[in-house]
Amino acid sequence: MNEKLADVFDDMSRDPSKNTYQKRAYKNAADAIRRYNKPITSGTQAKKEIKGIGKSIADKIDEVLATG
Repeated sequence: MNEKLADVFDDMSRDPSKNTYQKRAYKNAADAIRRYNKPITSGTQAKKEIKGIGKSIADKIDEVLATG
């Protein structure tokens, strides 16, 4: 699931409707998720345990986990 989450954030980092800061945040989140060595089960877990994951990214993780 971590790889799928990382792929989603990579895709979001290339979205032309996002600004430079959002794109960088999504790319950094994708990289951090790929380096994380435990399965991510919630946005709250990711926010607590992964440096660079904030509330907005954590909410998006929850959304991806809920919707696939």
